[in-house]
Amino acid sequence: MQKRSSVLKLSLLLFVGLMIMMSGTAFAAVTPTQFVPGDTAVNRATGNQETPAISHGNGVTLAVWSDHRSTPTTLGFQEFETAGDIYGMLLDASGNPLSSQPFPIAQGKANQTTPRISWNGSNWLVLFQTTVLSGTGFYYETALAAVRVSPTGQVLDPEPIRLYNTAPVGAAWTIASDGTDWIIVHQEGDLVAVRITADGQQQQPGTILVPRTYYLRFNLQLACASGTCLLTFNEQDNTGAIRFDSSFNVLGSGLFTLVNAAYVDALAANGTGFYAVWSKQQADFSTALFGSRIDLNGNLLDGAGDILSASTFQGVSTGVLGWDGVNWRVAWSIPFTAYAARVSAAGQVLDPGGVTLPGVTLGATAVTNNGSLQMVYS
Repeated sequence: MQKRSSVLKLSLLLFVGLMIMMSGTAFAAVTPTQFVPGDTAVNRATGNQETPAISHGNGVTLAVWSDHRSTPTTLGFQEFETAGDIYGMLLDASGNPLSSQPFPIAQGKANQTTPRISWNGSNWLVLFQTTVLSGTGFYYETALAAVRVSPTGQVLDPEPIRLYNTAPVGAAWTIASDGTDWIIVHQEGDLVAVRITADGQQQQPGTILVPRTYYLRFNLQLACASGTCLLTFNEQDNTGAIRFDSSFNVLGSGLFTLVNAAYVDALAANGTGFYAVWSKQQADFSTALFGSRIDLNGNLLDGAGDILSASTFQGVSTGVLGWDGVNWRVAWSIPFTAYAARVSAAGQVLDPGGVTLPGVTLGATAVTNNGSLQMVYS
């Protein structure tokens, strides 16, 4: 018993001595925290960066994407407590980054994916899919949310604007601005329009533009000019379209066929009208990219469309386009080569067959006010 007591006393003395050392000289030797050499250098983010989008406004471009840098690398799947977030970066009109690193726009739970973006003349609205708890609180579902971003890159909505009662089917949704507010059209069986005002308020409820039928409609494209918005979508084998005003009143006779036996790839506005591009198979089974101006009444102004690209049996990609203030700018690719062409406001194709863009991979495109194309892809 005496031996055990001696061992206990010795253990206590050693413990007390250790505590004295920790409270004295041991802590005094701790040096300030510092980076390991090389860790301060900016490098590529980990994980995947996916589904980019891009938009130009007043000399500045905003590129956005879904960023998976927060996904643990040990997981073999994408969904996690925090997986994809929305990041962005500002570029000048020449494509030079205006900061050394991208900035977070939305960092919510689970996945934020598939961003799309629209400029209203003052700010951008970044719209994306996110994962939210359902209204009943019993399961999670996909919904739409949005964040406004200023021309200086300031995130104007610290908490994303939740678009209630929007559970889009697939990625069948699109966004445009009427010059003041933003208009979002999504598919829930019906094609439904909702508005987010310039100050970030969602106006409820949504308005049904096209009632549901026995098939779904995809490839939604939307543009607005002079108080009229034009929405196009796949309507079985054709491109269907509808026009509506700023109050979501459907104009004319409602749903009509814009292009027969082809699907519009891209649609843009220039303030007084629209331009659309689509690829189509020809009588000899070759394909080419076509384009046409569209007036505010939904009429194609260039017949069945002007041929923009060379005809090819290799296939033509979907086209991208925008308005530079003087001309329409269109880009596309034929396997391994990208092309671009200008179309005048009067509809004249200024670069028949397109101009080759060496080393360029076609991607989401913004047209700047200096006439250049800015593309982003992943």
